[in-house]
Order: sequence, then structure tokens, then C-alpha cells
Amino acid sequence: MKKRNPGQRAKAIKDLLATEHNLTKNPLIVEFLETYIDCEITAHKIVRFYKRDKYNKTDSSVILHVRNIINAAAHFNLSISSADVRALFAGGKGKRGVKTPRQLRNGYLHAKAAQDALELERRADTLFRIMRTWLSAVNDHMRTLAEEADT
Repeated sequence: MKKRNPGQRAKAIKDLLATEHNLTKNPLIVEFLETYIDCEITAHKIVRFYKRDKYNKTDSSVILHVRNIINAAAHFNLSISSADVRALFAGGKGKRGVKTPRQLRNGYLHAKAAQDALELERRADTLFRIMRTWLSAVNDHMRTLAEEADT
């Protein structure tokens, strides 16, 4: 069995803690995180409502699997393609240069990955477009429900 070096571990933790992230200096990342959080929160709700409708489950914990989000979006006739849902919510490590907003959020928030911040900055237009597509689809659906309730 390989012996671990506590000094290397201590240095790795020290280096990580020395990396400061001052989000006020990068409003693009703040906007990205806020927009992605809105996407994730609405996805949780949509999947929860879908499970209640489809399976009569009222479990408050929802794990965001892409297949569940796609099924929930179809169930509620959201105007978003399954490809766009995958492009937004696919998890895993992803490949550099084509990471989804979810993957970039994970890399940035969980590991302070500077490369993910750089990718986010380089691909901001594409990332925001897909997140806004989701939020628009959800908002359009809510507007339709409100109009139906008024009639």
C-alpha cells in the first residue's frame, strides 16, 4: 500500500485556500451563477410536479437526471427541445470547450476551477442563450396556465 504524504496534502489545501474568488470583480460569473440557479430551481419544481402528476409521488427530494427533466418538460409541453435540455443540464465531467452550464457551475463552485471560469467567459453568449431558452419556456408555460385560470 502506498504511503500518503501529509505534507503534500497540507500544501494542497493551503494552496486551495490561498486562491481567493472575489465575485464582485467578475459580474459575468455572478450573472451566470444567478441565472443557472434559476434554471436549476425551476427544473427541480417542474420535475417534482411531473412526478406528482405521473406517479402520484410527493417526495420532496428530487435528483436532477436529464431524462427526468426531458420527460417533465414534455409532460408540461414546455417549448424546449430535449437537445437543449441536455445542453443545459447534462452532468458529469464534460469536455473542455463544450461543457454544459451545469458542468461549469459544478467545476467553478466545487473546485474553484479557473479553467471553468475562463470557459464560461469565452462561451458566455452560448451558455446564456441555452439558460434563457429554458427560463423562457418555463415562463411561457406559467403564462399559459395563468391565462387558462382566468378564463
